[in-house]
Amino acid sequence: MSRSPLFAAAIPGRRDFSLLPWFECCTPRVLVALALLSPAIALSQAPPAADSILVSSKPNQNFGSSSILAVQNGVTSLIQFNLSGIPANASLQKASLRLYVDAVQAPGAFDVYPVESAWTENQVNFQNAPALGASATGGKPLTITRAAQNDFVLVDITALVQEWINGETANNGMALALSGTTGCFSFDSKESIFTSHEPELEVVLNSIPGPQGPQGLQGPPGPQGAPGLQGPAGAQGPAGPQGTPGLQGPAGTPGPAGPLGLQGPQGAPGFSGYNQVLNTGVLDNGFDQITVVATCLGSQVVVGGGCDALFGSAAVGFTVPPTIFKSTPSGRNTYTCLFNGGTGLNMSVAAVALCANAQ
Repeated sequence: MSRSPLFAAAIPGRRDFSLLPWFECCTPRVLVALALLSPAIALSQAPPAADSILVSSKPNQNFGSSSILAVQNGVTSLIQFNLSGIPANASLQKASLRLYVDAVQAPGAFDVYPVESAWTENQVNFQNAPALGASATGGKPLTITRAAQNDFVLVDITALVQEWINGETANNGMALALSGTTGCFSFDSKESIFTSHEPELEVVLNSIPGPQGPQGLQGPPGPQGAPGLQGPAGAQGPAGPQGTPGLQGPAGTPGPAGPLGLQGPQGAPGFSGYNQVLNTGVLDNGFDQITVVATCLGSQVVVGGGCDALFGSAAVGFTVPPTIFKSTPSGRNTYTCLFNGGTGLNMSVAAVALCANAQ
């Protein structure tokens, strides 16, 4: 393959790119156009990224500091943009790659291809170059003519950038390569020292409706219209609710006494000999719990009972009394109380069983 004048020889009016010292470090940028409800468009600039050239005739040489992005037989250019300034999963209206044509030695067409693996600007070369994916333009290459020199060109790559924003594919940048067998031209890189028209990615976001505004004030009532014609009688409605009862009439005279009724069955046996049994306890602190059981004497059975978390105290003091977690008869002749918590020390508690003789 012959070496292109763009890459290996001096171009009239320009310097020899292969020997060019790099003085500047301009950066590719992403211009984000936020489509607002108003006619104005807000633009913001993203952080720097990377670009380089892959040259088949110099497979082990890195051209990360080249001031041009050449496209010709055996030469492919790489560009990567930092998209961190665009919200994740944002809906794109359009994304366009904007390039400045700084030289055209031979007209031709080029296309944009996604790069399928990571690369480093100061290390990538033809030998270790990453693989390229399918056309990012849908197979619609852009033709560069001599008339395009010193002018900008735009390439629609909306679908590819949307995949990057959605996280569907990794943003490893893109490659510029000939789509045919002829063509020799170049674009400004981010290190360009001539016109400094570095690559740009112009992104237009779809507008997002804002929150609904507050309801406006109610307008004044309009004038009353003329009465309409009387409509036909409607169907009879359902019966209304019953009215309130009237005043009660005077009591009538008592009737004669009725006959004596039959004697009812004998009732269940009752209780007798009621007695209260008290049993006390002491809860050391609020982290412990204590069970206090009051037991009826002899053959008496429990008919009731209760628990006292302030035994011996007339009122609640500065400390919180224990909590009664259980207050219930337990068995035929016992009444059980379970105490827990409180903020005092040595807190007196009690269980009381109400006992009686079963008949």
